[in-house]
Amino acid sequence: MFPFGSANTMSFLAPLYLIAGLAIGLPILFHLIRQTPKGKQVFSSIMFLSPSPPRMTKRSHVEDWLLLLLRAFAICLLALAFARPFFRTTSSDDAPTGIVLLIDTSASMQRKGYWESVQAEVNAKLKEVSPEDSLAVLRFDSDTEMLFSIEEWKQQPQQLRKERILERVRNIDVSWNKTRLGEAMIQAAELLTENNQKTTQALRLIVISDLQSGSEWEALSAYTWPQNVLVDFVPVGERGSATNASIQIVADDNLTDNILRLRVSNSQDAGSDLFNINWQDLFSDGVALPKSNSDISAYVPPGQTRIVRAPDPPTDFITQRLVLTGDEEPFDNICYVAKTEPWKVHIVYAGNTDDSTNGLRFFLEPVFQSTPGRKVTVHNWNSEDVNSPIEATQLSLMVIGGKLSTEQLSWVREWSRAGGQTLFVATDPEQSLSLYELLELPISEVTEADITEYSMLSQVDLTHPIFAQFDDPRFSDFTKLRYWKHRVFKTESLPDLKVLAKLENNDPAIGEIPIGKGRVILLSSGWNRDDSDLAVWSKFVPMMNAMLEYGSQQRYVRPQFTVGDVIHVSDFSRTETQLKIRHPKGEIVPFNDTYRFMQPGLYKIAPSELELAEPNATTLAVNLPPAESQTTPLSLDVFKSNGIPLSLPKQAQATELNEAVNERQLMNVELESKQQLWKWLLLLALFVLFLETVIAGIRAPSRQAV
Repeated sequence: MFPFGSANTMSFLAPLYLIAGLAIGLPILFHLIRQTPKGKQVFSSIMFLSPSPPRMTKRSHVEDWLLLLLRAFAICLLALAFARPFFRTTSSDDAPTGIVLLIDTSASMQRKGYWESVQAEVNAKLKEVSPEDSLAVLRFDSDTEMLFSIEEWKQQPQQLRKERILERVRNIDVSWNKTRLGEAMIQAAELLTENNQKTTQALRLIVISDLQSGSEWEALSAYTWPQNVLVDFVPVGERGSATNASIQIVADDNLTDNILRLRVSNSQDAGSDLFNINWQDLFSDGVALPKSNSDISAYVPPGQTRIVRAPDPPTDFITQRLVLTGDEEPFDNICYVAKTEPWKVHIVYAGNTDDSTNGLRFFLEPVFQSTPGRKVTVHNWNSEDVNSPIEATQLSLMVIGGKLSTEQLSWVREWSRAGGQTLFVATDPEQSLSLYELLELPISEVTEADITEYSMLSQVDLTHPIFAQFDDPRFSDFTKLRYWKHRVFKTESLPDLKVLAKLENNDPAIGEIPIGKGRVILLSSGWNRDDSDLAVWSKFVPMMNAMLEYGSQQRYVRPQFTVGDVIHVSDFSRTETQLKIRHPKGEIVPFNDTYRFMQPGLYKIAPSELELAEPNATTLAVNLPPAESQTTPLSLDVFKSNGIPLSLPKQAQATELNEAVNERQLMNVELESKQQLWKWLLLLALFVLFLETVIAGIRAPSRQAV
């Protein structure tokens, strides 16, 4: 092939026929050769004449340039016709290429020697980049970050580009986050297409990674990959050579039990299957404790997972992490453990203690059930007792379902003003008057609602914490709740009442009234079967538990997290707006709104630095994402099946090149057969010869006359 341009390229099926075009020089050469006699004859009659040189004649020069050019042009047209030319639109092979270098910095790259291999591969790939190419460098783990942009590549001097990229790569700290390979590749492909929209040249994405099977590549299944973006995977590390086993806690929300279960996984290509698990002192500087009788051995065949019970922790030192030994890849062999005391919830019920299904007391235990994260106790407060059956500092929720004495109302009022939350259930008009006494408001009339059949909710404040969990079209249907009876309060008699839910006649069904630092939640109808269907309503239990957490100063905090998880201040305190977090390395940082765990270890949270050193400070254990332990190499067929064009390894390039040449030749034959330019060239050659003949015939008589 002989390209003649960058956009429209002329090629030939039989380019050797172009050599015939050299025949145009033969007529000129023969015409210019001087014809002189070879023999010599001497005549006696001219022997006395002096010799003279021969004179030049017109036969020594080109007599008719026009005819000569026409004949030469005809020969060229015939040579072109036999060469079978055709046109196609191509781009020059020397056009600049858009390249994105995508570097894996996830937790699996913490393995020994892997990051050094990454830097070596980056250096090797930078040597292949020409100054005319455009290059961007990105790093990725759970997020994708730009290290060196295309604009920066263009602005930097050519001799400094590669050195500055290598310097930034050397300064990268490999993270402990999980690998989101699919999302990173999509962002890189979009970056390539956005910056190279006007070129048809193939774009190149180079992914330098260990390509472990735990990489989250599934996002590629829902993405249409641009076919002009060629992907070159550069695997690092010795693939499939080392045994990798890992441990994770099973059911981390149940760590309040004395039994701790572990999930032990082994890689598919592992060379060993027997591992030891023991406790390690947090301050032993990574030195495993001597094996004791409580240590266990776990037999896990390659490619399988076993659930084992953790060894009993020793009592003579701090035991906050478990260590797995017998593994060649130690980066994921430590499991941090944090055990928290369950949230002790004390609820006091003051009212009728009827245990029948028509009483309020009957439903309290089923509504506020104990879980591994909390232990709920419901106390009855008899009218004869002045003080609450539980201390005010331990009380989580006060439920009033009956009429209280003056002393009891005074105790509840002071407790509420100090920050407590009281749930006042209006069971009848007479009992409802106690609400005004509790709030120290003028007594107002409370009546029974006049309902023909039943009433339903018409408006609900889904922005309030009690109902925020239902702020979704799938859960915001309140039409199945029916009220048979309810009490009517005059709104002007409760000036601070905030209505959270209204009935069809605009009467308040649920409201909130502030009192000091605390609040009173008002229910105009009870959950007993005579008043409403609240007790059998599917949203009643989550609503009541949200109410409990909304008013309580304590709540259950999950002790186990993974790197990348985000926590909020509101998860730990209802009153504090700023907390302190002590990092596993000892650094103390402020905790204002949210905090993201960036490395495994034990974190402590408290309102102040002084309280961080106390034993009751909240301790959280953060471990490696489980997917990062799946270090078995990922098959490239996964990417081929999602329509991603891959560059071939060197050993397959020769075979693929021959196949590409054959396929391209077939395409050229088909394209030439459609255009058939050789026919037009032959017609043009015949026309030129006809024109030459006509001109030669016209000029022949004049030459004879001369």
